[in-house]
Amino acid sequence: MELVYSKYNTIINYKEYYLLFNTLRKELLVLDYFLKELIESVQHYNNSEELHKIHSEFYEILENKKFLVSKTENELEIAESYINSTNSDTSHYKLIINPTMNCNFKCWYCYETHIKDSKMDNNIIEKISKLVSNILANNGLRSFELSFFGGEPFLYYKKVILPILEITSKICREKEINLSVSFTTNGYLLTTEIVNQIREYGSIVNYQITLDGDEHEHDKVRFVSKNKGSYREIVNNIKIVAENNNIVTLRINYTKSNFSSIMNILKDFEDISQNIKDNITISLHKVWQEEFKANENEYEKIKNRIKVLGFKMPDSLMVDAVKYSCYADKKNHATINYNGDVYKCTARDFNKDNIEGTIDDLGNIIWNSRNDYRNETRLLNKPCRECFLLPMCAGGCSQHALEHGLRNKEYCVHDFNEENKKQFVLEYLENVL
Repeated sequence: MELVYSKYNTIINYKEYYLLFNTLRKELLVLDYFLKELIESVQHYNNSEELHKIHSEFYEILENKKFLVSKTENELEIAESYINSTNSDTSHYKLIINPTMNCNFKCWYCYETHIKDSKMDNNIIEKISKLVSNILANNGLRSFELSFFGGEPFLYYKKVILPILEITSKICREKEINLSVSFTTNGYLLTTEIVNQIREYGSIVNYQITLDGDEHEHDKVRFVSKNKGSYREIVNNIKIVAENNNIVTLRINYTKSNFSSIMNILKDFEDISQNIKDNITISLHKVWQEEFKANENEYEKIKNRIKVLGFKMPDSLMVDAVKYSCYADKKNHATINYNGDVYKCTARDFNKDNIEGTIDDLGNIIWNSRNDYRNETRLLNKPCRECFLLPMCAGGCSQHALEHGLRNKEYCVHDFNEENKKQFVLEYLENVL
């Protein structure tokens, strides 16, 4: 049987060694220069039999770990099947709900159009209750995530969030389905009473709460009034949430003007105990509207300080964009806007052009042609089909594929840069090495 170099192999320089990694099978070999030259010879000259003569032991390792595969093996088909099966998992469902598109802040970089007086009415709440009941009727479902987004969801905690939480929790208990609850919120409206009440409904409760620099910088962006900021209240609420055994993702949005203040944020959390810190993951995000690149040395100092203080940071393994693909890529996901319109991606404006479905009176989602196109175009981008990174990248999220497909334009989320792709792999491997 003739063996060839797997199309999903890549070789990365790492210190004095070379890392041979297969993105489809997640196999890794650490090579010296001699072995690296041998495998590159197979790649360039398609002479695996020659390698077998020179170094049979190395050849057998490469064969067993599938760095060398049969010439007749359709690896692209295997990769596509893996990606599709991951995104078609029916054991879990994630439902995102926007109780409102209004907000109590007006952050300058927010991409959403805030709609004053927008609020989910009782008719839509009833439709969502029926939708939840329909979803949870699936006998193969093991877990359900109910997530609230917006707008600021806690503007309508009692009128929207609580009724939906109550019905969902009741059905999940009856059917023994694990319920997790999550919120993307600015955190200002949280209270101890609300946090304690929500804790009763979900076995896991997650909050993503954002700060925009230290108190001085944050209060320039998120203020209650001309003379009143929000930083101190939000920091206190983050601590309340974490102290109640909830999971908190503290997202720090940084810009050129507030980057140097991040260390001051960390000082404001030094007073909490380690068991509370264990509930907090700190995630750094550059505000995308700014052309600013953080100083790498300063960035590393901040990351190290976060770890020294005992906080978590996002897992590097999650760069695997297939295994940890975006919820919008999943078949078992929907985002319901306050008016009943259905979307997939929450990183785009909730306007008419982006609608992908509606809910009928029986609680069924009627998907439209935009959603059909999203599902059809995911793996059609030619550069992706020819790329070694496909099994870990899948061309980025389905939103990329949708938007570029509508323009009939080839794309690469790594800018067609081979070094960027290898850096992507290296970030994944740093947790393995």
